[in-house]
Amino acid sequence: MDKIPRLVEALANAGNSPISLAVFKGCRNAAELLMKKGHCNVNAVPVGTDFGYCPLAMAIAREHFHLVDVLVEHGADVNLPDCSGNTSLQLAIIAHFSGGQKMKKEPYMAEMKRKWGHRGIKTNSDALLAFLVSHGGDLNASNSANWKIKTMLQQKRDPILQPLLDIQSQKRKDIARQQSASKRPLRTLTKTNKNKGTKVSSVSSVLQKSTVRSGSKKGSSGNSSAKLATGSGSQQKSSGKLHNIQTEIKRKDEELETLQSRVKTLEHLVKKKISFACGHDVIRSIAELIPECPYCSEPISSVVDLQ
Repeated sequence: MDKIPRLVEALANAGNSPISLAVFKGCRNAAELLMKKGHCNVNAVPVGTDFGYCPLAMAIAREHFHLVDVLVEHGADVNLPDCSGNTSLQLAIIAHFSGGQKMKKEPYMAEMKRKWGHRGIKTNSDALLAFLVSHGGDLNASNSANWKIKTMLQQKRDPILQPLLDIQSQKRKDIARQQSASKRPLRTLTKTNKNKGTKVSSVSSVLQKSTVRSGSKKGSSGNSSAKLATGSGSQQKSSGKLHNIQTEIKRKDEELETLQSRVKTLEHLVKKKISFACGHDVIRSIAELIPECPYCSEPISSVVDLQ
């Protein structure tokens, strides 16, 4: 990874990516390394195979529940369907029905039980479902057979349904509140004057304290001018912060475009069969990513398309 970082997205002959193999084996350290240092695609689905699980779905299907939180924290999509049309949350429901009582407790499960115990989250499998729902899991998602998670729980008369609905509702309220707050116009901070019961601006308060410390006395017109100048400076500062935020958003958009272009290039390489001009060949998706032949160490001057 240090020498050729792009290999973090290279696919094996079966179409599996390194992150998929790390999750399949249940290796949390390897998975964290690939995500944190390699910035790999945590939602990668194996290409050209029926074993089409994204890493999060695979972790749940393989009962590697110790990987669920680290995958979600690095952007794993809880609602991404697998080859059968099931989302990770639906696979967790199946695990809840089949062996929920035997599920080993993980730190994030203990946290969910502390936070949502009053709602009915008691067992480890309850906590797994609560964790996925609190990170965007959709109880109304349907699989390829058009079965909804909510319907499955209703038919089983599982008491976990109502707590999950409460958590989903709270999650949506939190998101709506954040979106509403982000759209509000900037407001001047104020505080209440205890003596008169009136509100004065914090800027004015600072100005008054500064005046007392310096021992200078200004007229009412001078104070008004100072307040106006301070307010103008505050507005300029806010405008500067807004400009910095817009610049950062633009930079992130450019990074996203670069990553999308990289993904398209990798998809193109997967479909090609290529060999080095020196006569050696390697896995087709790696051939154009490495600077020299891994067998004879000759520099790569050209490749031959075998298709």
